[in-house]
Amino acid sequence: MNRIFRYLFFGLAAVVLQTYLVPSVGIGGQRPDLIVVFALTVGVFEGSSGGSLAGFLAGLAADLYHPPTFGAGAMAGTVAGYLGGWAQTFFDLDHALNQLMAYAGAHAAHTALFAIVASLQGTGPVLKLFFANGIGGAVYTSLAGATLLMVVGLIRGKKHIVDRR
Repeated sequence: MNRIFRYLFFGLAAVVLQTYLVPSVGIGGQRPDLIVVFALTVGVFEGSSGGSLAGFLAGLAADLYHPPTFGAGAMAGTVAGYLGGWAQTFFDLDHALNQLMAYAGAHAAHTALFAIVASLQGTGPVLKLFFANGIGGAVYTSLAGATLLMVVGLIRGKKHIVDRR
């Protein structure tokens, strides 16, 4: 039960930081996506179903701040969370390069799905929406996510991020 409250706290923190802080820390118009970082990280620790649920709830909360694309963030967050559990199953995420690739892939999938749904809702062309926060955002998100996993590993005092049984 304590773990659920911890995830709720960090999920709300990710939404608040994504909404209010991240727009001011962009580099060249590119910004990290903390919803992707949160969802994928939960997916790494809790598996695909836990990551999907965390991504859906965080994406839905973020969608409340931007009604024109309501639903796109929830759907994209669900995919990012699922990819976290999937990546942990097939890749050794104790290595930094694999972490960077997992976050970049999750960001690309999140951005593509968000662009498709937002485009269907009439907010602009798919490719323009995708490339507006594409490669630079993936790099920024990857660095933020890998740093988070490193810090979590140091706090937990373990060599491996996830206990392998």
